[in-house]
Amino acid sequence: MASLRMPNVLNHLPSSEQYSNAQEYFEATYEQDLRRINRLMIALMVLQWLAAMAAALFFTPHTYLGQQSAVHAHVWATALIGFAISGSAILAMRYRPYSPNTRHIVAAMQMLWGALIIHVSGGRIEAHFHIFVSIAILSIYRDWRILVTATVVIALDHYIRGIYYPLSVFGVSTASEYRWLEHSVWVCFEVAFLGPSCARNYREIRELCNRQFELTEAKQTLDHQVAIRTHALEITNQQLSKKTIESEMLAVVARYTDNAVAITDCQLNIQWINESFTRITGRSEENAMGKCLVDLLLCSGTDRFAAKRLMLAGELQQGFTGDLLSADVHGRGYWASAEIRPIPDEKGNINRFIAIQRDITKLKTAETSLRSAEQRMRSLMNNVPGAYVRRQGIGEQRISYASDTLGDLMRVDPAVRKLGTTSSYLELIAAEDRERVTEQLREITSEGQVFELEYRIGCHSATPDQCKPLWIWERGQCIRSQTTNHCALLDSVLLDITDRVAVQSQNAALQEEMVSLSRNAGMAEVATGVLHNVGNVLNSVNTSVALLTRQTRNSALNSLQRVCDLVSQHEQSFDQFVSQDPRGKRLPEFLSAVTNAMQDEQGVVQTELESLVSNVEHIIAIVKFQQSLAGDTCVVQKLEAKDIIQQAINGCGLRRHDDGVHVQIEVDSLQIEFESDRHRILQILINLLRNARDAISDREAGTGKITIRCWRQPHAICFSVSDNGVGIAPDALTKVFRSGYTSKSHGHGFGLHSSANAAEELGGRLTAASDGPEKGAEFTLTIPV
Repeated sequence: MASLRMPNVLNHLPSSEQYSNAQEYFEATYEQDLRRINRLMIALMVLQWLAAMAAALFFTPHTYLGQQSAVHAHVWATALIGFAISGSAILAMRYRPYSPNTRHIVAAMQMLWGALIIHVSGGRIEAHFHIFVSIAILSIYRDWRILVTATVVIALDHYIRGIYYPLSVFGVSTASEYRWLEHSVWVCFEVAFLGPSCARNYREIRELCNRQFELTEAKQTLDHQVAIRTHALEITNQQLSKKTIESEMLAVVARYTDNAVAITDCQLNIQWINESFTRITGRSEENAMGKCLVDLLLCSGTDRFAAKRLMLAGELQQGFTGDLLSADVHGRGYWASAEIRPIPDEKGNINRFIAIQRDITKLKTAETSLRSAEQRMRSLMNNVPGAYVRRQGIGEQRISYASDTLGDLMRVDPAVRKLGTTSSYLELIAAEDRERVTEQLREITSEGQVFELEYRIGCHSATPDQCKPLWIWERGQCIRSQTTNHCALLDSVLLDITDRVAVQSQNAALQEEMVSLSRNAGMAEVATGVLHNVGNVLNSVNTSVALLTRQTRNSALNSLQRVCDLVSQHEQSFDQFVSQDPRGKRLPEFLSAVTNAMQDEQGVVQTELESLVSNVEHIIAIVKFQQSLAGDTCVVQKLEAKDIIQQAINGCGLRRHDDGVHVQIEVDSLQIEFESDRHRILQILINLLRNARDAISDREAGTGKITIRCWRQPHAICFSVSDNGVGIAPDALTKVFRSGYTSKSHGHGFGLHSSANAAEELGGRLTAASDGPEKGAEFTLTIPV
């Protein structure tokens, strides 16, 4: 049985000529046999796993516990354990195919497959036949030792499972200590027959290899002797066939070459032509034989100088090489590259000529087209703005080609306008930009990208005093070498951007001037706001000063002076004056009245002085506040809504219940904190509060009302300033944020415009709403957070 399954090694013996001894030849033969066996065993391992999986899924796919089902343990065992068994054997055969240990691993894994199949089948007796078949298959290795390994593995498996889990191996629940011996004996019985057979086959292969190697050595000895005896004959045959081969090769070349070949006599009369001569000229062998080659090559369009040279070559029996315009038998012209060479005989006499002509019509047409295209390209490059230049991508970037306009673009003096192909392009760049451009070009050549550069060109005129700054804009691309993949060439287009750079410089100056004007305008607006707020406080200061002046002018102190003059007049008789003179009797009453009047005046003066000091402190606070605003520009910080609202009220000089204006603050929660630019928010709120106060200035005292609200949205903080003032007409709502638009006689139209700009700088928006004239207005600031 084993011999029928073994591969026929005799039909697959390798050649023994490449081995030095019989042992090497035998090892190579056995390894070749192992490769075939391993491929068979790998397929067997995969097939076993797939067949076991199919059987497990078909017979026992699920196990049930009541109404619940789960994948049967046999399926998991076949999938996981079977994969591990086949995988181990396949890995060993894949990476150690010739190792003896690999064969033992395969034997052990094959026996484990038998044990797994017996377990999955529930110990059925039919499954035990897999063991015997597996041992028969393993015998194809011709190694009796792996049969011993297989026997030991299966015996241990039957013994262990027969003691601890007999149901999985014998199909019964009762353990038996000796049943495993019965199965092991049958396995040993099979091995007793297969083992000697394997050893005998192994010896036969070795003897066969020895005999094959001996035959090979004998054959080599015989071949060597035959080679020595035939060497002399081969030399003779080689010399004899050399001339024949040369003649045959020349005949083949002459017959099958694309060139027209003709052999003539000393008068250039044709004696032989090849097939290509007929194909190119259209003349058959009968039509060409005996005719003069010169007459066939020349036509009416042939260059007369070339025709004269060809005729002189025949007369003087000299060679000719050149391009001719010829015509075939039908009169169709074609270009031919002709070469005529004389053939001297052994004595040096010219008896024959050989003429070879090649059809170069397509080449001439391509050259003409290429020349025309080159002329058009040159015309195009010389007439487009700027210049085109090609230069090397390494070193000093030598110019390999440049359009004629390059000299004009670089403003090179006419005496030295020709920029040679060896000129260094980097030397043309101004010294102050050369290092920067060199570094940029080094990066460009390493990355091979499309690039744009701007730089200045140095002075190359014969009169340097007349040189002016020249700016160049260059756009180009790196062309890589097909062999080294390095940047070999740089193709660039150059444009003169001197005027553009000058315009950009002027624009930059204008921009700087505009920034300065904007800064001054902003400073003027801030100054206007400060003066406006300070002016409101100064009205109160002027009122207090006028009241103090009037009070001082009408003071009771003047009456007290008259009393002092009266007392001075009666200083010697003051007692009698007080007791007897009617005026003296009224003196205590008068002094008491003056004292009361002065006390009243003192209270009024004290009140006005306190008001004056408060107003002066308010002016100082406004100035300091505006100074603090200037210091907080563009600083994002953590802010609180109530603090911002109070600072805005103080910053615009508006106090609660001041001048009959009621200011109401409404905040949704006790503390609304966010992060933003404090300066811009205050600038917006102060302008809105100032406009609201102006809007209610015409109302009666106590009826004006300004409401400041703050609330939080999901992604924003909102402030609103509303009043019950003059309102805004519907057509004016779209104009209020324009620069210079104002509805106030004393306004300039800058406040709301700058506030809207500040809101946009914060990433938010400022909106206005009004129900119409005399119905108040509301401005809402939305700030994203």
